[in-house]
Parts: sequence; structure tokens; C-alpha cells
Amino acid sequence: MRPRGEIRRALGDAAWQVAREHAEGCTWRELAQRACVGFDVARRTVENMARAGELMVSGTVAASGRGRPANRYVPAHSQARSTGPELNAVMRSWIALR
Repeated sequence: MRPRGEIRRALGDAAWQVAREHAEGCTWRELAQRACVGFDVARRTVENMARAGELMVSGTVAASGRGRPANRYVPAHSQARSTGPELNAVMRSWIALR
């Protein structure tokens, strides 16, 4: 497998930064601006990252100047990490019942 390119790495880092700040995610345009990457290459790369499972669509948002809503993206593993405290609470209550 080839190593990740610098554009994909920059967009991935930007997605993690946004995930820490805003749980709902951001659009590919916002990722491109944060990563300082061109819009054309960012759109294709974000679509490829979503297809590869690195990013997930977390919802949609009404985009200004467009006739349809834009997808919001979050890192795929951020959803799995967010269930940690809930799982810990369930495990603690299960252990307390024993």
C-alpha cells in the first residue's frame, strides 16, 4: 500500500482538528480552507477518503449559493471513540450488579 500523500494527510489532520472543536464535522470546503489545499483537489480527495472509510458523512448543512445541501464529514474513528464513556458506565454498572 502506498503511503498517504501530503494533501490527504493535511485534510486528515484538518478533519481531526475540526472534530475536536465541533462534533458535528464540516464540509469539504471548510476542510480545504483549514488545510490550505485547493478546492478541486480537496473535493476529490475528501470523496476518496470517505469511500476508503477514513471520513464519514455525519449529516448535511445548507450551503450558501448552492441548490442542495452539502455533506458534513468527520473522521471515521471519532465516532467510535465518542462511545467510550458510555461503554465504561455500562461496564461499571454491570460489574456492580455482580
